[in-house]
Amino acid sequence: MSEDPTLERAFRGHRDTATAVAFAPDMSQLASSSADGTVMLWQFRRNMRAFRFVGHKAAVLDVDFAPSGQLVASASRDATVRLWIPTVRGSSTVFKAHSSSVRSVSFSADSRALVTAGDDKIVKLWDVATQRFMASFKGHTNWVRSAAISSDSRLLASGSDDKTVKLYDAGSKAITSTFYATAPVNTVAFHPDGTCLATGSSDGAVQLYDLRMNRLFQHYSAHSDAVNSVAFHPSGNVLLSSSEDASLRMFDLREGLLLFTLNSHTSATCGAAFSRDGEYFASASADKQVHVWRTAFDAWADAADAYPSTAPAPAAPPASASLFDESRVAPVFDDEPVDVAPALFDSHSVAASAADASFRSSLPAGASAERAPVASSPPPSSASSAYAQAPASHTEALEEQTYSDELRRDLSHIVRQLDVLTSTMGIMEERLTFVEDQGRVVQSEHREVMDALRVLVQHQQGHADQHHQQHQQHQQHQQQQ
Repeated sequence: MSEDPTLERAFRGHRDTATAVAFAPDMSQLASSSADGTVMLWQFRRNMRAFRFVGHKAAVLDVDFAPSGQLVASASRDATVRLWIPTVRGSSTVFKAHSSSVRSVSFSADSRALVTAGDDKIVKLWDVATQRFMASFKGHTNWVRSAAISSDSRLLASGSDDKTVKLYDAGSKAITSTFYATAPVNTVAFHPDGTCLATGSSDGAVQLYDLRMNRLFQHYSAHSDAVNSVAFHPSGNVLLSSSEDASLRMFDLREGLLLFTLNSHTSATCGAAFSRDGEYFASASADKQVHVWRTAFDAWADAADAYPSTAPAPAAPPASASLFDESRVAPVFDDEPVDVAPALFDSHSVAASAADASFRSSLPAGASAERAPVASSPPPSSASSAYAQAPASHTEALEEQTYSDELRRDLSHIVRQLDVLTSTMGIMEERLTFVEDQGRVVQSEHREVMDALRVLVQHQQGHADQHHQQHQQHQQHQQQQ
């Protein structure tokens, strides 16, 4: 390891706690979720704006990027999961995943399946293409805080407030193992090769379980407060944890040692994740900020290919290039969001501002932010960005267009009217269907009543005829006497 991790970017745009982060597999974007009910999509290309996706009706507790890079999944307290297309439009589909808060969402390695977990004590498996329910995995007696699926999609793992970790066979849906913790388990993560499982608990402990021997083989008293997330470096040799104690910690799993403690956030760190190539990691915090760090790992560079993923690997940038333009590596704080045709695209954009110098004083040793100042113009050399030569995106094209205010208002009005019309048509269709169903029920009940009346009339008529016949026989008998 040549140097300590360094803070590269600090994003500010959420209005409440940032709860989780996930990198796009090609490192072009970073998704973050928040208790403000939104998902932010941060762009790493220079001068591109971030977008706020609005759709959930309550806090968003987790977010994950599909390994294919084509979808972002978010889980919310409103009991739904949304699948977003990571573009400026922010198009999404939504389905009710659980009967109460959804706390965890995770894609399978092939992006075809989605694992969710929630306060209804159930882990569920969904088909991504159709958003259809595939299977449920039960066994917990309290809220399920986290769930994950192994890289070969054969095993599922879950951690719960009932202080247990459960392993499930994805095919048979049976519980294959149960591990017992001393405190509620907040997070679980599979090792890249699938041979072990990492967990984090409310007592600050991080534990690793050998799934071949079904036993605990490493324990770290990692934090002074609850552990909120754990994540493996792609090499499998380093584990990253976040905690309510506001710190991030890295552990060398080969030596069983603490490598780094990072204290850039001013409040609880709620989630953390490595990039696909392991060159960067990001953290989300209750201070409403998202930080992006460069790992600066050399010792693990050769080991990164030891556990290949089942999903196709993204194209690697040139060795001499940096993900971030060298003129913009200082922490960047974002101003109040600026709308980008929100009524048309249901998304917002956030403009980047100059770095806040006061932030640097809070950085720990080894997390230097002493970099070049933020540039207001492109750098002279295009080699400073790994993706500087990439073709202009649809987002950039939209930003370069200069719509008049009047046209924006007209478009917004049209879209709102179309939304109202669509909603009204949907309600009318539901009512018509209900009326038709009720009509069929009434018609069926009417037939049943008429049939019953006919039977009753026939019975009464038969009884009257019998009574009349008996009366005539009685009269004849009296006349004979």
